[in-house]
Amino acid sequence: MGNKYWFDSFGNSTCSEFLASGTVISTGEEEGDYVAMKVLTNSSQDQSFVGMKFWCDKDAKSDGSEAYQLYTYAGQTATGMYVKIYAEQPTRTVSITVKDSSDDSAIQGATVTIGETSKTTGSAGGCSFTLKDGEYEAEISATGYTTATEDISVAYDSTSATVELTTA
Repeated sequence: MGNKYWFDSFGNSTCSEFLASGTVISTGEEEGDYVAMKVLTNSSQDQSFVGMKFWCDKDAKSDGSEAYQLYTYAGQTATGMYVKIYAEQPTRTVSITVKDSSDDSAIQGATVTIGETSKTTGSAGGCSFTLKDGEYEAEISATGYTTATEDISVAYDSTSATVELTTA
């Protein structure tokens, strides 16, 4: 088996229709201008793709800069899916906005903690984190409010969250 890569998949070549993120491994098989990849993980609810083999342009860049058509066999049958491929697990900028649940106003000075990292919200109630794809738990606290926890899911298409705090 070959190298492990991360991917974001899309339903169109413009990458406006996100489908899933996950990992693939190069099988080492080549046919003409194509290389085979086997899906290891997939973030969508549909797990039927895990274990499947797809074919992609063997000269595909692994920096996520371009989308490539996937094929069921070496350039012969297009799947209608496109992928961006990454040599390393991509990081996403995740924006979190903290608001007052009673009037929807921004809460400045709230503390948002994810893992070992804490950030303080600005005047618009927002702060941001750089995170890898996955599931995280955020703890949000502010003077005069009840501390809350929020599950944050990070993937290509989910890079923001709004948390409402209630007064204590």
